[in-house]
Amino acid sequence: MPFHEREVRALISLLLRFRREKELGERSQSAIARRAGISQARVSNWEQAANPDYTLGRESLKRLLTFGLHFPYEEVDAILWLACSLWRDDKDVLTPGEVKDFLESVYDHSAVFQRRSPQEYEQILTKILKRIEEKSRPASPLTIFSAAPSGRLDFERALLEMEYTEQPKMSVTNLPPFFSRPWEIEERWHRQVFGADTKEYHDMVQVVKQRYDWWESWIERYPYRVIGERTGIERYFAEGRQGKAMLKPSDVRAQGERWIKLLQRHDNYAFAVSDALVLMKYILFGISHLMLVVSEPRQDDPARSGIEAIRIADPLLTLRFRLEFEQTWQNIPEENKDKERIIEWLRVQIS
Repeated sequence: MPFHEREVRALISLLLRFRREKELGERSQSAIARRAGISQARVSNWEQAANPDYTLGRESLKRLLTFGLHFPYEEVDAILWLACSLWRDDKDVLTPGEVKDFLESVYDHSAVFQRRSPQEYEQILTKILKRIEEKSRPASPLTIFSAAPSGRLDFERALLEMEYTEQPKMSVTNLPPFFSRPWEIEERWHRQVFGADTKEYHDMVQVVKQRYDWWESWIERYPYRVIGERTGIERYFAEGRQGKAMLKPSDVRAQGERWIKLLQRHDNYAFAVSDALVLMKYILFGISHLMLVVSEPRQDDPARSGIEAIRIADPLLTLRFRLEFEQTWQNIPEENKDKERIIEWLRVQIS
């Protein structure tokens, strides 16, 4: 599973703290450390695993999950599988001997060694998150963005704020991604909608240009994966070629050409074509932020320039969407993720 190290650290930190405080009712890290046979400082480091300054190893995590926190066998395996990117050796889940010595003979007498697929590990992690949701506080407040012009500006500002997250980004959409549109066309579109030399126009262009600039520098360091609905994107280009959209046919073609160049230029940029309908559009910034796009503005209605969207600040919901994205990505056929095939498909759309 291509989880980034920062995501892995943050997720493990959440799981460990919840297990100790909410499920075991243990306030003291020292008691857990004694049971695990490791130092209290090591327990603290794992519970603050999101801090990249801490060096973390498999042996201490294995002892913490089993002797210290008594996680069920399948959950120990799933967390170790998630964490395997933190160390360089080939070890990941528990070996048959470790299952016997650390679980079966200590606290889980029904534990029997088992090999699982990545999909099974993801399902186990999803179950843990569901359990955490059921026992945790109510969901954090939501931020709702209206379709009014002021709502669009707030939406762009919120996305810009989330762009600064030093984690991978993922999105699910039925339209070409935002950055596929050449900047001069994007800028002209906003001028047409808001009117030249208005405060609304200048505010919007300033924020959107910052997003463009940040994306160009950010994509060099962090992966960006997009799942796009085939029929929706094909409809977008077909209507654009016929002059039925806000953009001119030449602008739509330029958008397709820029999209192709971005795919060719950036190794960190991956796109998957989904043959299933995209029922929910969203943008994920690692496991930290989630923007759920409820509806897009009509291309032929400049007055409706806003986007109806919801920003979700609850980390558990964000994690659930993150796991769902990973499962959806893996279920898409490999040929639908082949960059050269996708580029050829895009060339057909703009021809």
